[in-house]
Amino acid sequence: MLETDETRIATAGESEYTDFRARETGSAQGNPLSRRTAILLLSALLAYAAVADIYKASRKVFWFDEICALSVAGRQTLPAIWDALHTSADSSPPVFDYLEGWAGRAASNPQIGYRLGSIAGVLCLCFCMFLFARTIVGETAGLMAAIFPLLTSIGSLYALEARPYGMLMGCLGLALLAWRKADRLPGAAALAILLALAVSLHYYAILAFVPFAAGEAVRWIRTGRFRVAPWAAIILGAFPLVAFWPLLAGYQAYYKGHLWSTA
Repeated sequence: MLETDETRIATAGESEYTDFRARETGSAQGNPLSRRTAILLLSALLAYAAVADIYKASRKVFWFDEICALSVAGRQTLPAIWDALHTSADSSPPVFDYLEGWAGRAASNPQIGYRLGSIAGVLCLCFCMFLFARTIVGETAGLMAAIFPLLTSIGSLYALEARPYGMLMGCLGLALLAWRKADRLPGAAALAILLALAVSLHYYAILAFVPFAAGEAVRWIRTGRFRVAPWAAIILGAFPLVAFWPLLAGYQAYYKGHLWSTA
């Protein structure tokens, strides 16, 4: 007698069931691309995007928001960066400014150096989208998922800015991969760290916690199994906001009546 899908869930576990369904779907649909071909195409795509972005970054002048970030990142040490942010010199978390300053000093061309984090983050997102999609719907769909961010403002705009958005996208892409394995301690720990890092790069990253929580809730409803580790990781990932609360309160007071006003 053939086992039902419900029996597979109960006996093999959710992760094994997911892998089984992914293989079954892939074989039924018939992927036109082999794994090797897809990886070669992805490598060529990411290499081209990296070279193109570096070239564009080298010819793009800094604009106002980038100049504000650079004025803080140039202070080099975390205490000095914190002091600058406490006077509302910029609205980014201090971790971003510290990483940005390190990257800017590592390159001879500051227009490239200060944007390397954004370029790397967007390329990381593309790679993560490929890995996430290919295990569910096959190599072709994975390649299309990798291309998609490059066709949006993520690839055309934010990858070329010395701002936190590109690095934020990379963190969230890695967090998406970690979430799939978050029922085990290494995966849950990685998810918590990556979400905490995302919030430490941009405060609005807290909004990205909503789809992670929604995805976990849907998984709970569909499988009937409540996973403690992923929920704990999502909650712990928001803890940097507690540490940065004095800065957030300072921004609210400084921009009262304008940005972030409750009036």
